[in-house]
Amino acid sequence: MRFTYDNSTHNLRNPNSPPKTVFYGPQAKDEMAQLFLQVLPARKEELAVLKNAADEKVKANLAKLAADRLRKNPNDAKALTDLSLLLLMDGKTAEARAHAMKAVQVKPDSVDAHYQLGLVFRMQNKIPNAQREFETVIKLDPKHSKAYGNLGFIYFQKGNLPEARRYLETALQLNPDDDVARKVLGRMNAISNSNPE
Repeated sequence: MRFTYDNSTHNLRNPNSPPKTVFYGPQAKDEMAQLFLQVLPARKEELAVLKNAADEKVKANLAKLAADRLRKNPNDAKALTDLSLLLLMDGKTAEARAHAMKAVQVKPDSVDAHYQLGLVFRMQNKIPNAQREFETVIKLDPKHSKAYGNLGFIYFQKGNLPEARRYLETALQLNPDDDVARKVLGRMNAISNSNPE
């Protein structure tokens, strides 16, 4: 399959006047063309292999997109943050931290960059640093349910159950579908019920 794009002035349907460079990406305004094949594995156990391969392909495409954007602009905070997440998923925490820290440096008000840096610090067991980043996220975006959930989990690990409960309940108020926050609250309730005052 071959896809061709025309971002020039000759294309009457070009939404950008004057024309501008458009990159690959998942939005309708991006250059994206995909060929989809629907596949039915012969054996049930092959479905996991197929899903793994598809997930790896998506990750590779996202990494390529981030790398392309960083070649054009080494201070692209979104590309740095996206690449940090992909590196973290691959277990490359040192590289993930370097990219997230640079994203925070070039765009100090980026909620996503601070959240990503918090995740990296949590993975590296640098809990005070992680806590600081998640608190920054909440200052920038008071309705960021995942930051509340992460802080709740941190306080739970520290044994500070009242603070853990406060953050986890806020996470669930903001996002009732947060299964992680619900499970940690369930564990806390089990601890409280097994240790009555």
